[in-house]
Amino acid sequence: MSRPQKSPDSDPPSRSSRGFEPAGTTGDRQGFAQRIRIAVERANTPITVSKLAEQIHAPDLDSEYGDVHEMLYRDYLQNLDAEGVLVFDMDVGLVYSAESAADGSDDGYSA
Repeated sequence: MSRPQKSPDSDPPSRSSRGFEPAGTTGDRQGFAQRIRIAVERANTPITVSKLAEQIHAPDLDSEYGDVHEMLYRDYLQNLDAEGVLVFDMDVGLVYSAESAADGSDDGYSA
């Protein structure tokens, strides 16, 4: 599977550029990123951003589902992709584990 091409205006934002932070600390941010990685790995298949947001949204985060979805799409997934933790295909809204992308799994969406 090839990495999706990103448009020039889709550079990942800096780690602290978004207003929503789970509980507001770096440790919490890292824990949230870990929850994302685990959910993607457990899916064993590409997962949509919507399904991922449903799986990791927690009422105790004091946030709405829509806020979590947008935060994933605009911040976390782009950063985790840039770090090589997972693969985020922004064009189709799918997230892959780094292992499945490295294996070249055929998901039907790759060129």
